[in-house]
This record gives sequence, C-alpha cells and structure tokens, in this order.
Amino acid sequence: MNNPKSKIQNPKFIKRGKPMPSLAQKWLEQGMQQGLQQGMQQGLQQGMQQGMVREAQEMVLEAIEAKFGVVPRILKEKIVSLSDRDLD
Repeated sequence: MNNPKSKIQNPKFIKRGKPMPSLAQKWLEQGMQQGLQQGMQQGLQQGMQQGMVREAQEMVLEAIEAKFGVVPRILKEKIVSLSDRDLD
C-alpha cells in the first residue's frame, strides 16, 4: 500500500534512530538559516550606520561649541534629530 508512515519506518529513511528530514524540511531549514544570517547582517549594518551618524552629530556639536561657546538648545535638538537620510 501507499502509506506515508511506512516510508518513514523504512530503514533507508531512518538515520540514527530518527526519521530523515524531507527535502521540503531541508529547504525550509536552509531558508530560515539564510534569512537569519541576512537579518543579522542588516542589523549590524544599520547599527554601524546609526553609530556613524551619532558620531557625526557629536562632532558637529563639539565644533560649534569650540567655535561659539554654548550651543543653543534648539540648534542642539535639531542636530540630534537629524537622521542618515537628512545628511545625504
């Protein structure tokens, strides 16, 4: 008969006492692993980019303070609120 359970119990579909994963399960696991790696890479890149923006903001504030003394609060808020997109 064509019983799917009989295939799982067949010795050629069993490895170390556990049923072997199907091809679809292998593809799913591979896709999940690739997605995880891409997500981690993107997160790392975004974190580095945000750090560079924050460092640039601090450098601008320090330069203004060195040149003019006190940085007005409204100017400081504006500089700190700038994002990477604003700096392009």
